Amino acid sequence: MHLIPSSTSKVDLYLNAAAFLLEAGDIPSIYELYTRGKNLRLSGDEKGAVRCERLISLLRNSSVPLSAELGKVTFGYGGIGIIIHADAKVGDYVTIGSNVTVGGGRVRRNNGEFRTAPVIGKRGYIATGAKILGGVEIGNHCVIGANAVVTNDIPDFSVVAGVPGKVIAKITPENLHNYSGYLYKGIPLSEVKRMVFDC
Repeated sequence: MHLIPSSTSKVDLYLNAAAFLLEAGDIPSIYELYTRGKNLRLSGDEKGAVRCERLISLLRNSSVPLSAELGKVTFGYGGIGIIIHADAKVGDYVTIGSNVTVGGGRVRRNNGEFRTAPVIGKRGYIATGAKILGGVEIGNHCVIGANAVVTNDIPDFSVVAGVPGKVIAKITPENLHNYSGYLYKGIPLSEVKRMVFDC
């Protein structure tokens, strides 16, 4: 006769098995795991690299392949529910919220070639639940609103919202104060204006 363990004993079994990890401090962020995995791969440690990729899945419920090209990216809450296409490119200083998808889909570019994964410029903010799909290009200094679905190219300094995602505002020196906290966190507004708009 098989004994069915109580839910308390099941939980206790996992607590005991994972005690060392649970007491080790903060759980590594996606970016920490991704960076470590890339470094291990560069050093020839493919097994360690694959483990980092699997830990992203296990610890953060996310899919971020090491083949994706990520700059200095920040993930909200360390990253939860993130999906990034294996061929995606994301620039420096982009913040990605929870449950964001940067996914595939075939898009014909102006030169006639097809691209299947997004390219995202630098200094962007992608809010919770946003979906950026296909071989689209998102410009620099863009804000993609919560739950927006972007399937077309977005020019620099754009604010996007809706399904399908549409540009609802342009970021200018006059309205920069509305967006600087998203795109340039920790940098004084006067410095941002000088750095970005030469004023």
